[in-house]
This record gives sequence, C-alpha cells and structure tokens, in this order.
Amino acid sequence: MDVIFEDDNLIYSLSFSKEMKQWVTHVDLKGKKFTHQQLKKYKKLLKIELQKLKNKGITKVYGISESKKERHFNMIFGYVPEGILLTNDGLLNYLTVMET
Repeated sequence: MDVIFEDDNLIYSLSFSKEMKQWVTHVDLKGKKFTHQQLKKYKKLLKIELQKLKNKGITKVYGISESKKERHFNMIFGYVPEGILLTNDGLLNYLTVMET
C-alpha cells in the first residue's frame, strides 16, 4: 500500500486489489472534525495526486469505506456511490468510484 498523503487527521493511501482488479484508495480518518481550511487543503492535495495517478495510466480509483463517515468524506472529494461490497472479512462496505 502506498501512502498518498498523511497528517494528524488522516491517512490517504492507494493499493491494487487483485480481487477487484482495480486500484483502491484507503482513507483512515483519525480526526473527529475537519475545518473548512483543512478540507480545502485536502481537495488541493487530492487534485494534484489524482493528476499523478492519471499520468501513470490509472484512470479510475475505488473507495471502500467501512463507515458512513468515510463514505461521506470520499463523496466530498468527488467519489460517487457505486454500491455495497462484501469484503473478504465478511463485512459489507460502501463502494465509491472516481475518475482521475
């Protein structure tokens, strides 16, 4: 798993899912709330990182979220709901997708 960016509030990383045969982003939310300034910072960082992924030929990334909070975070940044996914651990997770 490659960490795209990390700070005191979150870790945003990327890995390739062999099961899905797709690139998957991972969001680990450490902070309880985000300020408007932090959200603007994350949007700017994400835009830069998505362009880097696109330059590498990655045109679509998926988000697998365990909680509604994580799914909502993904949707703030442009992911759209794709459905529900049963993961290997037997849990249902929210699936979102975004074009780079």
